[in-house]
Amino acid sequence: ALNLDQPIASAINQAINSAPVMKSFFMFGRTAFGWAQLGLSYTPLARIPGLSRTAKILNAGNDMTKIKEALALHGIKNFDETPYAMEYYKYLRNTYRARYQMGAAATALLYNHALQGKITGNGPPNASERRKLRDNYDWKPKHIELFGKRINYDGIPGLDPVLTILGDLAYYNKEVGFKVTENTHKYIAWTLSATFINNTPLQGVEPVIKAISGDENALRQFVARETRATIPFSGGLGVTANAIESAQKDIYKDLLGYINNSLPGLKNTLPNRIDYWTGNPIRDIENPLLRGLNAGSPLQISDGREDWRLWLQNSGWPGMIAFTKHTNGVPYTAEQREAFGEFIGELELYKQVIPLMKNKGINEQLEEFKAYTRSNASEEDIELAAKNLPVFQALDKIVYDARAAVEKLMEERYPEIFFIGESQRAVNNMLRRGAPMSEVGAAADKLQQNIDQIRQYGN
Repeated sequence: ALNLDQPIASAINQAINSAPVMKSFFMFGRTAFGWAQLGLSYTPLARIPGLSRTAKILNAGNDMTKIKEALALHGIKNFDETPYAMEYYKYLRNTYRARYQMGAAATALLYNHALQGKITGNGPPNASERRKLRDNYDWKPKHIELFGKRINYDGIPGLDPVLTILGDLAYYNKEVGFKVTENTHKYIAWTLSATFINNTPLQGVEPVIKAISGDENALRQFVARETRATIPFSGGLGVTANAIESAQKDIYKDLLGYINNSLPGLKNTLPNRIDYWTGNPIRDIENPLLRGLNAGSPLQISDGREDWRLWLQNSGWPGMIAFTKHTNGVPYTAEQREAFGEFIGELELYKQVIPLMKNKGINEQLEEFKAYTRSNASEEDIELAAKNLPVFQALDKIVYDARAAVEKLMEERYPEIFFIGESQRAVNNMLRRGAPMSEVGAAADKLQQNIDQIRQYGN
């Protein structure tokens, strides 16, 4: 079913035959578009006239003209000369109805599970918000939690589109007071595109579009992907690397890092991204046994989330940002970002969250706040109420105090951080006083020499 002719896929294949360089952007076109149509058949979208050949079957009824048109889209071009054509039509109609009913049954059964945070979809449209969800709450897209384990349902026919939409609806339900009231169309468009279009070859052109718009990181990722493709057995090497080490690496804007991230041995040399709450590397799968089993399995299983993480996410608190620079403005290197995470992890901040989670009064406040977000209050009033909510202020203070303590440790381990900050302040003061540019330039050169010496000998 996934390899039947698709008009769009056929057009793409013809273009690839004319320009083979396009193959990197449009791979497995027929299968991908077939998967998208299969996924749609489990949702109410299947009944929208003209959207898919599924709709043609479901809406044909007993109209022979419509039946013949629908079957023509399924490969039966001559109805009268095809044996058992009508039986095939009835078979397709019953199959599509069954898919639709399966989707409806799954919705009725599992939406409450999704509201508890135990079914995730695509997540928010903003990539930085999705990253914050992963970093703070060990959130993973397209997972369902059953019996204390999370199962990746990505790509499973029938389950993928239905559970993805349920997970997104549950997430938006919690965000309704903040953003959805005025931007519902944006969230609907994101869910549909990420659920269906992102699984077609159209996703392959995304890096190019981002690169043209000025996103240098997208270009680096594309170059790294194409470079890895030239390495013999690169697919198997990537599976092996993930089986040995599934920690997420801090490789933003690092072209060589993107390549090494899929190579056994070299992946371990890259700096880890650290979970600020526990100090452990952020891993796709923490359990080493599951990590090894998942490396060669199409069904990915990982451990469930801790209760305090689920409580934090369900509270509506936005979570910690990734600390990429010192408060004096000096940006951290990848090595320093890893050290910052290890320092803050040693504080075991999650232990300060557990008493808040168990406090009856705080949970009552959160329920009142959630009810308020569902009222007719304006977005500005809701955001103001969130800032003044005692539990959010307590969580913000935990993070503020931890950052202040860690920055002192960072200055001790990396003296150049403090020195660079003070030096930049001195240069800025010279500029404000109107000092000649020759003096400012000489001072900046001297300071850079001192910084280089500190980096060489101070650590």
